[in-house]
Amino acid sequence: MENQESATNEVIQDFVDSHPEEPLETLVEEEEVDDDDDDDDDWTDEDEEETEEVTERRAQMYKQAAQIRRTHRKTEELDLPSTVMELDGPNGEKVYLVGTAHFSHESCDDVRKVISTVQPDAVVVELCSSRVQVLAYDEDYLTKISEESAMERLSKCIKQKGLISGLVLYMMLQMSSHITKQLGMAPGGEFRAALSEVKTVPGCQLLLGDRPIEITMQRMLASLSIWQKIKFAFLLLQELKPISAEDVEKLKERDMFEQLLSEMVVEFPHMANALVAERDIFLTGYLQKTMKMEVTLPDDSTHPAVIVGVVGIGHTGGIQKRFQQEITEEQMKEIQKIPKPSKVKQVLKFAAKGAVLGVVVYSVYRFIAWTGFYQTAVAFVPSF
Repeated sequence: MENQESATNEVIQDFVDSHPEEPLETLVEEEEVDDDDDDDDDWTDEDEEETEEVTERRAQMYKQAAQIRRTHRKTEELDLPSTVMELDGPNGEKVYLVGTAHFSHESCDDVRKVISTVQPDAVVVELCSSRVQVLAYDEDYLTKISEESAMERLSKCIKQKGLISGLVLYMMLQMSSHITKQLGMAPGGEFRAALSEVKTVPGCQLLLGDRPIEITMQRMLASLSIWQKIKFAFLLLQELKPISAEDVEKLKERDMFEQLLSEMVVEFPHMANALVAERDIFLTGYLQKTMKMEVTLPDDSTHPAVIVGVVGIGHTGGIQKRFQQEITEEQMKEIQKIPKPSKVKQVLKFAAKGAVLGVVVYSVYRFIAWTGFYQTAVAFVPSF
């Protein structure tokens, strides 16, 4: 969890600019700090005192932000959308879980309304670091992506992210550009709505609460045989079919990537646990951990946190079912392990690689023999 949170902070930094200090500029005047590198060797006790003072001022800003949120937060007659579940923590914490319908303008409005009404201390979205690009997607960007050839796009993704992550990114971009071209709207609008609204709440944090998709993919693939994996890869890389009205309704109910993988589960039923149940556990555990965050006011009193979760409506039931029983660190670690392949699978994998290499070598040999290149080359080699 700590590694996940650290990665989250690094990734989200590109999307949330200097939060939470920005909304507080009118309340606390920032002092200019001299960052001249030439003074590094002349570090004094006064410099240390100044750094401590800046740290203290920053801490006071966080406390003031918490007070502002608490002052503007509505606690009675909330009139929240019907898609919102209220989950209570053991010490007065509150989680407002928003179940979103993807490709729905109503869901974007619901997310904005909930965040504006409850003024949360943090917002957890159903994204991971590999899918955070959704926050930057728009129709123009995805239309431009769709103009690239499939192989060109796949090559770029693998170079940028590596094999597994690159394949995941390729599939996401492929589906996103395809759906945008068909429907005229980019996916992930509810997450962009959350990001936009978070910037209006002083000190509110935006956190990525889903398990990394690479882990989900690898745990899913671990349940397949070599030939099933080949079939799975073929199905993922095939051309996407036109979207029908029925497909649009399905996409409103589930994440587009999850929708694709769930259809694969019909062909490969052993993958269902890694795709759905384990992610419900992870999302629940992340929400539980986040709601334990310390919220301190200017008088140094602490208060229970208020959290908003933004997830696909297909996950709300699983989260609600598990929420009252604490998800342990051991459980979180267990569902993030990458299963090691058995010795039989390792031997088969090695054999498959050897077979492919053999075919390539034999093909090169046949090509050389067919063109007569070998005899020509020998004729030019002097005898010694």
